[in-house]
Amino acid sequence: MSKNKIDKKVDEAIKDAEYSEVDDTCEVVIEEEKKETKKINKKTKALFISRFFSYIVDFAVITILASYISTPFLNENNINKLDNQVSQIQDKYYDSEMTINEYFNEVSSISYDLAKESMPTTIVAMIVAILYYIVLQYYTKGVTLGRLLTHTRLESDDGELSINQLVFRSLLMNFIGLYIIILASFLLLNKKSFIVINYAFEIVVYSFMFISAIFVIARSDGKGLHDMLCKTQVVRAKEN
Repeated sequence: MSKNKIDKKVDEAIKDAEYSEVDDTCEVVIEEEKKETKKINKKTKALFISRFFSYIVDFAVITILASYISTPFLNENNINKLDNQVSQIQDKYYDSEMTINEYFNEVSSISYDLAKESMPTTIVAMIVAILYYIVLQYYTKGVTLGRLLTHTRLESDDGELSINQLVFRSLLMNFIGLYIIILASFLLLNKKSFIVINYAFEIVVYSFMFISAIFVIARSDGKGLHDMLCKTQVVRAKEN
């Protein structure tokens, strides 16, 4: 074998060794990055108990504000009368004085009247929720009163939070979508259809919230189903 061929094979062997070392180095770097990412996620994700407490605080804020603002527009006497009627019907049903169909029909009719009397509260709650969960969070960069108390914040996977993310997330988790359905079905449907549609959407909303809570508990990154759909994550503010 000539000297040139020997030198060529030596060079090729050296290059192969260098490429192999580069590949091994890349694999090590990638594995280290994966470990670091998992470490960061585990370190910064907000605990479920913090998110739950924050959610309760924010929901209480919306409820109190909506009730206070809408009080002048409500007829408390009518609402109390309707509440008493529901209680009486429930007592009759428990005492077997009416069938399940009779119970459902009467309660449905009264529920429609209650929804009509409480519509100012529903409208105000929807407006307050939009201002609180969308507008406020946009300008505070994912912080609400509940998250302020729990030292957490909402962040986007893609950088800064966008209005579209906050709107979509609020429709899924903050009852804004349900408020819209209640208002639209009240304006467009009859009593029976109104009750059926609202019961159905309430089941969907609460089921979705339950599934999202399971996701938050089970996933290593602490993301709920709504977070995955909206590309958001609730993290500990002190780690940012």
